[in-house]
Amino acid sequence: MGKDEEISRTAPVLYIRKFMILEGGTGREKHQLEHRAGLELLKDGLRQRFGLEISDIASQIQTGAKGKPYLPAYPHIHFNISHSGELAVCALGSAPLGVDVEKIRPIGLRSTKRMLSGREREVLESCPPEHREEVLFRFWTLKESYAKALGVGLGMDFTKVDFSLAIREQLLEEGWIRGGGPGSRMAGDELEGARRMVEDELEGARRMVEDEPEGARRMVEDEPEGARRKEGGRPAAGVLKEVRGPEGTEGGEWRSMQMVWEGYVIALCGGKTEKETTCKIPGLLL
Repeated sequence: MGKDEEISRTAPVLYIRKFMILEGGTGREKHQLEHRAGLELLKDGLRQRFGLEISDIASQIQTGAKGKPYLPAYPHIHFNISHSGELAVCALGSAPLGVDVEKIRPIGLRSTKRMLSGREREVLESCPPEHREEVLFRFWTLKESYAKALGVGLGMDFTKVDFSLAIREQLLEEGWIRGGGPGSRMAGDELEGARRMVEDELEGARRMVEDEPEGARRMVEDEPEGARRKEGGRPAAGVLKEVRGPEGTEGGEWRSMQMVWEGYVIALCGGKTEKETTCKIPGLLL
């Protein structure tokens, strides 16, 4: 096995599946559909990633003392499942991880006092009102996926986990907020570092397109204009991007990634391994 293949097998993979909720169905029926969709994703992932054929996957799952599910027969495999709305996601990897998905929807912002730190609320309040629901779920999915990776779930005090710098960097890049004003405690050198990171990513993307074969360039050029356009400077949806971890954990053992996809926010937090140095997602299997 080559080095690249070893790294690809240790990096986490995210599987996504939509399922249909029957009109007029009960809450119990919806829960059963969600549960079944998550288990089917896990079965598919185990087969495709690890070559395991497990027909009755539910019988193989146990839960730890704080409720985190695991596969006792396969201690080298880590997984986590989440669902919201009509979407189920499952993350698989060779190190502890957590995943969370949330459908972007109206929610009472008063609840943020139980969900966000003071600095996170400042960042949220600095956003234009039309973006606040999405930004709230960006915060929440990062927090819950982090808690699930740690194995503590909803038992965590989420006001003590601060992703304000991570989300502020996203919003500055997307043009939803400007420097200064509420939530602007990021130091000047950190802002400059964020700008340089964005510039490096853009330059890398330009080089990648220039280096691609003509057919690949033509495929990009043939996409509809609406698919290429970035709304307000926003990165293209459907791409997991690594984000800064919670304050105080820089350089620690966890890495977080997030994306906005078809009206949902998805976040994945994965533990680092000795072989895995980039923590990139090899692909999305829909």
